[in-house]
Amino acid sequence: LILYIIDAEEGITHQDHRLINLILDNRKQILILINKYDLIDRYIKEKWHEETTYSLKNYPYLDYICTSAMKKIGKYKVLEKVITLKNIEYHHKTSY
Repeated sequence: LILYIIDAEEGITHQDHRLINLILDNRKQILILINKYDLIDRYIKEKWHEETTYSLKNYPYLDYICTSAMKKIGKYKVLEKVITLKNIEYHHKTSY
């Protein structure tokens, strides 16, 4: 499982898309973490969600979680999602 961190102030860049595609092409699980989410204001957050949803439209099975490492926002959501994704991976490996 790869935790891919994106800076909320920068948004998803062309390089991020290239790396996400590389990760997916190598059949790795990925969870996108949007860090520094606390540093952007409410209006920008709404626009950011719209742009992120549009930007990730080609990856409907990808999930992202907004976090702040400094303020510890979203850490429990990240842990829950990691456990869920690892359980899915475990079930797929044992079904072969």
